[in-house]
Amino acid sequence: MDNKFFRTKEVNGRKYQITLLPALKAVAMGKTLMKLILPAIGGTVDGLRDDGLYGVPKTFTDLALTICSQLDDVDLDEIISVLLKDLVCEGQTVRDLDTHFQGELGEMFGVLEFALRENFSSFFTGNDFLAPLMKMLQGMGVDTSEMSLEQ
Repeated sequence: MDNKFFRTKEVNGRKYQITLLPALKAVAMGKTLMKLILPAIGGTVDGLRDDGLYGVPKTFTDLALTICSQLDDVDLDEIISVLLKDLVCEGQTVRDLDTHFQGELGEMFGVLEFALRENFSSFFTGNDFLAPLMKMLQGMGVDTSEMSLEQ
């Protein structure tokens, strides 16, 4: 049932339903996500330099290293648990994420990506604070199409 608090999507041939986070919980999680995202964006901008060896920008290497270095500061289990707290698959409540997605991590990350997009896309796009950064990157010739949370 889709209404203003639920969203559904098919992932790996199965219909999933997520419940959107309440506003204050979303703001708190947004703060946590910013600990991961802002340093990564900084790493992306700083990484737009020649590596000195092959003439290739180090953007993606720097981005990956920056994100990985931030992971110690973020409780990913908690983020996943909160975002997928009331997850429904094929009409049945998912009671244990660990066993539901056992051996199906790709499916879990597909559902998680959907939950992040539905809960936070307006926070990170449009007229919000990241839009000017995206325009700056585009002005520098960076393809930002893969960076957007909109779909």
